Amino acid sequence: MHFIKLITDYVISIILKCTFLLFKILGSKITIEITSKFISYIGRFTKYNTRSIDNINYVWPKISKLQRDNILRKMWKILGINIGEFIFLKNNNPLSC
Repeated sequence: MHFIKLITDYVISIILKCTFLLFKILGSKITIEITSKFISYIGRFTKYNTRSIDNINYVWPKISKLQRDNILRKMWKILGINIGEFIFLKNNNPLSC
């Protein structure tokens, strides 16, 4: 069982490294667009979406479903943008401004 987990983790790390390399080649704008769309789509199916719905309903109990869904859509999009930016973070030096 332990051996299977090691192999699985190794395969996943190879896939992620290849994906990050592809993103570096594509550039920041395209990468951010891809990750934004990907996370916006996948995020709806996670347990965190349910938690976000509960939190929004707790803070704004009278909010409409349309407004709530709009907030969630923007939240997942911004999270995807942040993930896409992490790949290029090494290239940015905040002290050079």
